[in-house]
Amino acid sequence: MYPETRSCTVWKLLFPAEGQPLWQWWIFRITDLGIWKACFMSLRLALLVFVTTLLTLVTSPMDLTDALDRLFSFLKVLRIPVHEIAMMMTIALRFIPTLLEETDKIIKAQISRGAPLDRGNIFRRMRGFVSVLIPLFVSAFRRADELAQAMEARCYRGGEGRTRLKEMRLSSEDLWATALALLFCAGTLAFNWMPYRWL
Repeated sequence: MYPETRSCTVWKLLFPAEGQPLWQWWIFRITDLGIWKACFMSLRLALLVFVTTLLTLVTSPMDLTDALDRLFSFLKVLRIPVHEIAMMMTIALRFIPTLLEETDKIIKAQISRGAPLDRGNIFRRMRGFVSVLIPLFVSAFRRADELAQAMEARCYRGGEGRTRLKEMRLSSEDLWATALALLFCAGTLAFNWMPYRWL
Protein backbone atom coordinates (compact mmCIF):
# COMPACT_ATOMS: atom_id res chain seq x y z
CA MET A 1 0.00 0.00 0.00
CA TYR A 2 1.52 3.28 -1.08
CA PRO A 3 0.70 6.56 0.64
CA GLU A 4 -1.18 9.22 -1.28
CA THR A 5 -1.64 12.91 -0.75
CA ARG A 6 -3.73 15.52 -2.59
CA SER A 7 -1.24 18.35 -2.22
CA CYS A 8 1.95 17.33 -4.03
CA THR A 9 2.15 16.53 -7.74
CA VAL A 10 5.45 14.66 -7.46
CA TRP A 11 4.08 12.55 -4.60
CA LYS A 12 1.05 11.66 -6.73
CA LEU A 13 3.33 10.66 -9.58
CA LEU A 14 5.73 8.52 -7.53
CA PHE A 15 3.44 7.07 -4.84
CA PRO A 16 0.00 6.37 -6.38
CA ALA A 17 -2.37 4.17 -4.43
CA GLU A 18 -3.70 2.33 -7.46
CA GLY A 19 -3.37 1.98 -11.22
CA GLN A 20 -1.35 -0.04 -13.69
CA PRO A 21 2.39 0.17 -12.84
CA LEU A 22 4.59 1.51 -15.63
CA TRP A 23 7.91 1.72 -13.79
CA GLN A 24 9.04 0.70 -10.30
CA TRP A 25 12.24 0.90 -8.30
CA TRP A 26 12.48 0.37 -4.54
CA ILE A 27 9.58 2.34 -2.98
CA PHE A 28 9.09 4.46 -6.11
CA ARG A 29 6.35 3.40 -8.49
CA ILE A 30 4.90 5.25 -11.48
CA THR A 31 1.48 4.19 -12.72
CA ASP A 32 -0.90 5.42 -15.40
CA LEU A 33 -3.24 6.73 -12.70
CA GLY A 34 -0.37 8.57 -10.99
CA ILE A 35 0.59 10.30 -14.26
CA TRP A 36 -3.04 11.26 -14.85
CA LYS A 37 -3.46 12.71 -11.35
CA ALA A 38 -0.17 14.59 -11.56
CA CYS A 39 -1.16 16.15 -14.90
CA PHE A 40 -4.61 17.01 -13.56
CA MET A 41 -3.16 18.68 -10.45
CA SER A 42 -0.66 20.65 -12.54
CA LEU A 43 -3.47 21.80 -14.84
CA ARG A 44 -5.54 22.95 -11.87
CA LEU A 45 -2.63 24.94 -10.44
CA ALA A 46 -1.93 26.53 -13.83
CA LEU A 47 -5.60 27.46 -14.26
CA LEU A 48 -5.68 28.92 -10.76
CA VAL A 49 -2.69 31.15 -11.48
CA PHE A 50 -4.08 32.13 -14.90
CA VAL A 51 -7.56 33.02 -13.63
CA THR A 52 -6.18 34.97 -10.66
CA THR A 53 -3.80 36.91 -12.89
CA LEU A 54 -6.55 37.64 -15.41
CA LEU A 55 -8.90 38.83 -12.66
CA THR A 56 -6.37 41.23 -11.18
CA LEU A 57 -5.41 42.57 -14.63
CA VAL A 58 -8.93 43.44 -15.79
CA THR A 59 -10.52 44.48 -12.47
CA SER A 60 -9.54 47.47 -10.37
CA PRO A 61 -8.95 47.00 -6.61
CA MET A 62 -11.96 49.14 -5.70
CA ASP A 63 -14.22 47.11 -7.97
CA LEU A 64 -12.94 43.93 -6.34
CA THR A 65 -13.66 45.34 -2.89
CA ASP A 66 -17.18 46.43 -3.83
CA ALA A 67 -17.91 43.11 -5.54
CA LEU A 68 -16.74 41.01 -2.58
CA ASP A 69 -18.63 43.26 -0.18
CA ARG A 70 -21.81 42.90 -2.23
CA LEU A 71 -21.38 39.16 -2.81
CA PHE A 72 -20.90 38.25 0.86
CA SER A 73 -23.22 40.89 2.32
CA PHE A 74 -25.51 38.16 3.71
CA LEU A 75 -22.78 37.29 6.23
CA LYS A 76 -23.33 40.64 7.96
CA VAL A 77 -26.30 39.03 9.69
CA LEU A 78 -23.77 36.86 11.55
CA ARG A 79 -21.83 40.00 12.53
CA ILE A 80 -18.93 39.10 10.25
CA PRO A 81 -17.01 42.24 9.11
CA VAL A 82 -17.40 41.54 5.39
CA HIS A 83 -16.26 44.96 4.19
CA GLU A 84 -13.12 44.89 6.32
CA ILE A 85 -12.21 41.39 5.10
CA ALA A 86 -12.77 42.40 1.47
CA MET A 87 -10.66 45.52 1.98
CA MET A 88 -7.81 43.49 3.50
CA MET A 89 -7.87 41.04 0.58
CA THR A 90 -7.82 43.88 -1.94
CA ILE A 91 -4.97 45.69 -0.18
CA ALA A 92 -2.98 42.44 -0.08
CA LEU A 93 -3.48 41.99 -3.84
CA ARG A 94 -2.58 45.62 -4.44
CA PHE A 95 0.69 45.29 -2.51
CA ILE A 96 1.96 42.20 -4.37
CA PRO A 97 3.43 44.14 -7.35
CA THR A 98 4.77 46.79 -4.97
CA LEU A 99 6.57 44.19 -2.86
CA LEU A 100 7.95 42.46 -5.97
CA GLU A 101 9.35 45.76 -7.21
CA GLU A 102 10.80 46.49 -3.78
CA THR A 103 12.38 43.02 -3.68
CA ASP A 104 14.03 43.59 -7.06
CA LYS A 105 15.45 46.93 -5.90
CA ILE A 106 16.80 45.42 -2.67
CA ILE A 107 18.41 42.50 -4.51
CA LYS A 108 20.16 44.84 -6.94
CA ALA A 109 21.31 47.08 -4.08
CA GLN A 110 22.69 44.14 -2.08
CA ILE A 111 24.48 42.69 -5.13
CA SER A 112 26.12 46.09 -5.74
CA ARG A 113 27.30 45.98 -2.10
CA GLY A 114 28.91 42.57 -2.63
CA ALA A 115 26.23 40.23 -1.24
CA PRO A 116 26.68 36.68 -2.66
CA LEU A 117 23.22 36.46 -4.27
CA ASP A 118 24.29 35.61 -7.82
CA ARG A 119 27.35 33.45 -7.21
CA GLY A 120 28.44 30.53 -5.09
CA ASN A 121 26.56 27.37 -4.18
CA ILE A 122 22.90 27.19 -3.20
CA PHE A 123 23.59 27.36 0.55
CA ARG A 124 25.69 30.49 0.22
CA ARG A 125 22.97 32.14 -1.86
CA MET A 126 20.32 31.21 0.71
CA ARG A 127 22.41 32.76 3.48
CA GLY A 128 22.84 35.85 1.33
CA PHE A 129 19.07 36.23 0.95
CA VAL A 130 18.83 37.05 4.66
CA SER A 131 20.19 40.45 3.71
CA VAL A 132 17.18 40.81 1.36
CA LEU A 133 14.44 39.55 3.66
CA ILE A 134 15.16 41.88 6.58
CA PRO A 135 14.97 45.15 4.56
CA LEU A 136 11.93 43.77 2.73
CA PHE A 137 10.05 43.12 5.99
CA VAL A 138 11.04 46.54 7.31
CA SER A 139 9.80 48.18 4.10
CA ALA A 140 6.54 46.21 4.16
CA PHE A 141 5.80 47.20 7.78
CA ARG A 142 6.66 50.80 7.00
CA ARG A 143 4.30 50.85 4.02
CA ALA A 144 1.53 49.24 6.09
CA ASP A 145 1.96 51.86 8.82
CA GLU A 146 1.88 54.68 6.25
CA LEU A 147 -1.28 53.21 4.69
CA ALA A 148 -2.98 52.95 8.09
CA GLN A 149 -2.13 56.56 8.91
CA ALA A 150 -3.40 57.72 5.51
CA MET A 151 -6.69 55.85 5.99
CA GLU A 152 -7.13 57.32 9.47
CA ALA A 153 -6.35 60.83 8.15
CA ARG A 154 -9.16 60.37 5.60
CA CYS A 155 -11.56 59.31 8.42
CA TYR A 156 -11.90 55.72 7.25
CA ARG A 157 -14.06 53.81 9.73
CA GLY A 158 -14.85 50.61 7.88
CA GLY A 159 -18.02 49.73 6.02
CA GLU A 160 -20.50 51.13 8.54
CA GLY A 161 -22.55 53.85 6.83
CA ARG A 162 -20.25 53.89 3.81
CA THR A 163 -21.63 55.11 0.49
CA ARG A 164 -20.34 54.47 -3.03
CA LEU A 165 -19.71 56.76 -5.94
CA LYS A 166 -20.90 54.11 -8.42
CA GLU A 167 -23.64 51.70 -7.41
CA MET A 168 -23.34 48.26 -8.98
CA ARG A 169 -26.21 47.11 -11.18
CA LEU A 170 -26.77 43.52 -12.30
CA SER A 171 -26.83 43.36 -16.11
CA SER A 172 -27.39 40.60 -18.64
CA GLU A 173 -23.63 40.32 -19.22
CA ASP A 174 -23.19 39.61 -15.51
CA LEU A 175 -25.82 36.86 -15.65
CA TRP A 176 -24.14 35.27 -18.67
CA ALA A 177 -20.72 35.44 -16.98
CA THR A 178 -22.17 33.92 -13.79
CA ALA A 179 -23.82 31.10 -15.75
CA LEU A 180 -20.56 30.34 -17.60
CA ALA A 181 -18.59 30.36 -14.34
CA LEU A 182 -21.09 28.00 -12.67
CA LEU A 183 -21.02 25.72 -15.72
CA PHE A 184 -17.22 25.69 -15.64
CA CYS A 185 -17.20 24.86 -11.91
CA ALA A 186 -19.78 22.09 -12.40
CA GLY A 187 -17.72 20.62 -15.24
CA THR A 188 -14.57 20.77 -13.13
CA LEU A 189 -16.26 18.98 -10.22
CA ALA A 190 -17.72 16.33 -12.51
CA PHE A 191 -14.35 15.84 -14.17
CA ASN A 192 -12.71 15.54 -10.73
CA TRP A 193 -15.19 12.99 -9.41
CA MET A 194 -15.30 10.94 -12.61
CA PRO A 195 -13.76 7.48 -12.11
CA TYR A 196 -10.36 7.47 -13.77
CA ARG A 197 -10.97 4.08 -15.34
CA TRP A 198 -13.62 5.63 -17.60
CA LEU A 199 -11.05 7.89 -19.26
